[in-house]
Amino acid sequence: VTDNLTSCFGGDTTIVVESSPPDASILGGGSICDNGSTVEINFTYNGLIPWDLEFINESDTFFENNIQTQSYTHITSQAGTYELLSVMDQNDCIANLSGLAIVEVNQNPIAILNWDKYLLYIGDTLFLQTTEDYSTYQWFDQNDDIISYNSILSVYQAGEYYVYVEDENGCSDQSDLSIINVVPRSELFVPNSFTPNSDRHNELFIIHAQNIRSFKMKIFDRWGDVLFESDDIEKHWDGTFNGNKVVQDKYLYVIDILGEDNIPFTKSGIINLIY
Repeated sequence: VTDNLTSCFGGDTTIVVESSPPDASILGGGSICDNGSTVEINFTYNGLIPWDLEFINESDTFFENNIQTQSYTHITSQAGTYELLSVMDQNDCIANLSGLAIVEVNQNPIAILNWDKYLLYIGDTLFLQTTEDYSTYQWFDQNDDIISYNSILSVYQAGEYYVYVEDENGCSDQSDLSIINVVPRSELFVPNSFTPNSDRHNELFIIHAQNIRSFKMKIFDRWGDVLFESDDIEKHWDGTFNGNKVVQDKYLYVIDILGEDNIPFTKSGIINLIY
């Protein structure tokens, strides 16, 4: 630089250095279950701070400005492929971008048992199982004790049972309770003939039953007339009607019972009256 009046001059030097652009990368993601689980998307940056971040997950664009550290974490439960769009510092220097993160959200299983309530007869076995197949099973009783790791639970006693399952993605669910009650089986024994001939052998039409709450029986002739009825199983027909012996013939009986299982049952058939 020269001064035109004095012819004095001077000089100076300015050095301009162009630095390499910073680098920014994205990584993380993974497979999660659709039960409120989350996963981390991690960003790293080696330039000047603070810096601004813009990224996308296929459908939504995200912005985070004035980040004061070299790394940033985004927590999400949203599926998609996450990619960087722009990373810039306060001097408008644009970073080189690399990487991507994929988040896969797997549907959570719904553990449903084949029975929510069941009446089991003494000596029988109920097979509890889920309506879908899973990778692992843990069966529990009403005391929350683990009782089996099999896919099917054999039940032979009263109780409340449920199962915890996991699928191939590690997603899990717990079923509702299955309530199992155990009752004795109602039994009814009806002879096919009797002989009211005063020989003191097989004189009465005797019904035997086990584990019943109520009993009612009617006996009809071939014309549909009621010859005998009783609601007491210990009251037996002696082959008479209005005090008179009926003729040797076939007669229809209809028996209604209510078992200890509270299930009504009707049995009908033919009884042979023989002299």
